[in-house]
Amino acid sequence: MRYGPQDKNSLYKRDLLRDYCLVSAELRAQFSRFHCSGSLSFSIIQGIMGDNFSKGLLWRLKDTAHHLFATGGTRGSGRELLSLSADSAGAALDWCIGFLFHECAIIMEASYQLQKYYPAAKALNRPFLLERASGTRRHLERLIRGVEELLGAANRLFCEYLAGDRNNRQLARLIYDREELLRSVFKELYPELLRGIFGASREKAFLEAARSLFEGGQSSRAEKALGKALEINPDYAEAAALLKKIRDNIRE
Repeated sequence: MRYGPQDKNSLYKRDLLRDYCLVSAELRAQFSRFHCSGSLSFSIIQGIMGDNFSKGLLWRLKDTAHHLFATGGTRGSGRELLSLSADSAGAALDWCIGFLFHECAIIMEASYQLQKYYPAAKALNRPFLLERASGTRRHLERLIRGVEELLGAANRLFCEYLAGDRNNRQLARLIYDREELLRSVFKELYPELLRGIFGASREKAFLEAARSLFEGGQSSRAEKALGKALEINPDYAEAAALLKKIRDNIRE
């Protein structure tokens, strides 16, 4: 299937939100582990980051932000980004994701040092070594607090950036398919995210998801999505019309 520029933009937005939520969930799980036990899994953080030969999820997230927000699909200069408008949620989100990537690269290195050298420092029981290892732990704690703040800021920026994108079927489909993931990431901001996109017409999310499912040949799932739309608004004419079309096609 060939996608036009607007379709590609919708796909990029969907991918940006999806990958951000996956990254956020993984990072917060690791940070919870750190707060409870004082340790991180270097291998998991490394997997999220990846490298030049095998990009991880966070690296791909940064690249997707490039395609959406930077001129011509490549990162522009600071002036080019600012030219998008001083209060652009997109420019701010691009900065936030880029900064998140580089901060997590530092966390990855610090987690390696902590995992590899801290146990040895304790075993050797040398004050200087223990102080250096403890300094790494304190540094890592500060980095984690900073990234947690970045994730909170990104949540708010997504609410602002996606506001009014009510006709984006790819986005609606993601919200329908991965609602549990989105709720876990956005928490108390999840209703605000939905209101920003769909306004008071929450049923619109299920209609657009149904259209996407129907176009993909998933008629039974499309019917279920339309059922949810009609539960919210029994007089929703567009949903009723699409439901009739689907059932008529099945009978044929």
